[in-house]
Amino acid sequence: MSNFEVTHAGTHGIASGRWQNVARLLRNWNGRRKVRNFRYFDDRILDDIGVTREEVAWASSLPVSVNAALALQERSSRRRQSEFEQKKVRWSRRAGASDAGRRN
Repeated sequence: MSNFEVTHAGTHGIASGRWQNVARLLRNWNGRRKVRNFRYFDDRILDDIGVTREEVAWASSLPVSVNAALALQERSSRRRQSEFEQKKVRWSRRAGASDAGRRN
């Protein structure tokens, strides 16, 4: 391999890495823009989407190096899963209490 080919191959890898970083920042910026638009929705619409106003504010404050839309999706998904687990516990307690009442 000639010296030119080695030099050219080395700079191409650096340049493509830079473009990947630029593309990632543009995706993150676009995600942040979409999340910030949620600020104008009322609470019922946010509830239909599955996010809270506090989660939107949190995601909007993240640095540009983080994709705010993906972070918001992950956080709201964890919250909804936790709420569902809590409801399952309450349902099982109610079912156990009603079963005990039937036995008496």
